[in-house]
Amino acid sequence: MIIDFERISEKEKKILLSIEDGAYFIKHGDNTDRRAKSLMNYTLEGYSMKIPFAWKFSDVNDRRLPYRANSFLWIVDLLTEYWYTEKECFRDRYIEYVFDWIRTHQAIDRNDNWAWHDDATARRTFFFCLTLLLFEKVLSKTQIEILKKSIEMQINLLCKESFYKKKHNHGLYQDRAVAFYGLTFAEEPEYYLLLAKERAKEYFEFAFTGEGVHKEHSPMYHMDMARSV
Repeated sequence: MIIDFERISEKEKKILLSIEDGAYFIKHGDNTDRRAKSLMNYTLEGYSMKIPFAWKFSDVNDRRLPYRANSFLWIVDLLTEYWYTEKECFRDRYIEYVFDWIRTHQAIDRNDNWAWHDDATARRTFFFCLTLLLFEKVLSKTQIEILKKSIEMQINLLCKESFYKKKHNHGLYQDRAVAFYGLTFAEEPEYYLLLAKERAKEYFEFAFTGEGVHKEHSPMYHMDMARSV
């Protein structure tokens, strides 16, 4: 493991984990507190996600909810609340949701469009790596083995050329997850780091002008991607 969270300061940890696109780690506030407490009641954006959860949203017309649920972007509210309050119940609920998702996704099923969406898989894999980094000491040996197996399965999918979202911002998030894995648990980190680097370089050269202006989609995307870089 290249990153040792126990040997770096809190300031360094938050710099390392901070993602400026606003999708990941955020400051604690009334909204994070409200959303985290809602998740303690097994509710995400008004939708019941009581465990065991099927991770299916056939009764939902809005694509945003199944995407957010399977990407695990919302899990940061529990992590933020745990860091702020130091109450273990938020950490435990975070871990509970991670293993419930793994329980229902033992194998890759590309017909499950949201569970194996290219961007959702990249974001989720990032958080699963983070779960193992932050909470390895509170996980059982069996849980660690289960989590590692799931991470490896998802990373192998992210590395496949047929799954990679080439010349697209989703591909950049896939690159980030692959690189993060390379920096943490990979037995051959050079392979993952080189793959992520080469893919990201191709994306940058395609998506940005020589002056550093992002060319894809709307001005909102321009701002988000510039901050992400």
